[in-house]
Amino acid sequence: MVNLMKRYQKNKLFNELACIHIQQQDTLPENYKVIFKKETGLNLKIIKLEEALEKEGAKLEDVRKLLGMFNKNANTIDLLNILRDRLILKYAQEHNYQFVLKGHNG
Repeated sequence: MVNLMKRYQKNKLFNELACIHIQQQDTLPENYKVIFKKETGLNLKIIKLEEALEKEGAKLEDVRKLLGMFNKNANTIDLLNILRDRLILKYAQEHNYQFVLKGHNG
């Protein structure tokens, strides 16, 4: 991953590489950002999923309640993707990024 980062940093299209983690769980492992930086060379920005609700003091439980409003046959994965995309684009706009490349792990 570090070699990939160095290669893209040299490309004129990419001014800076960063990685965003949309947190969908209550807690993350201890030293998560430090370990990520050590293994990849990239700074990691962690954004909590509940921030997509744009509600002061929103908690992960609020997201769970929102998802619970849909019937069991609904595809809530689509809603999660919409919330994640909203957060990523908001972050990009706030930091004057002109391009966002979307990738998934797996």
